[in-house]
Amino acid sequence: MADLRRQLQSPHRPEQLYAIVADVDAYPEFLPWLDRVEILGRGDDHLHAALKIARGGAHSEYVTRYGLYPDERVTMELVDGPMHRLDGTWTFTPRGQGSLLALHLNYEFSNPLYAMMFGLAFRAAIDDLIDHVADRAHELHR
Repeated sequence: MADLRRQLQSPHRPEQLYAIVADVDAYPEFLPWLDRVEILGRGDDHLHAALKIARGGAHSEYVTRYGLYPDERVTMELVDGPMHRLDGTWTFTPRGQGSLLALHLNYEFSNPLYAMMFGLAFRAAIDDLIDHVADRAHELHR
């Protein structure tokens, strides 16, 4: 199982960063490897979505459940997809005039062949995810 932890200091407030991560519908607007999102269900504190990934010639779909904790954190958990495990947490911690934006993600491929074929590309996409969120914050909140 892989464990990924990334964080960065952002000049943006926690509620601004939370709004970007919690707006799963808008992910295709700023995540280059995401083809489309279909919202499967939504409540006050959760969201279910199918994310259609298209990177190079590879296509896959991940159904995820998001736990929504306004301005504090967003959790995500794989419901269905080509992985054995995929779960993580975004946190938005006030720091000075801005925030500490952090992502902790655990994942494990269910198929060793799939891991060999797509593991590096998946890791690179996830590794850049926090940067895409930070760039989106700069774009929306100059």
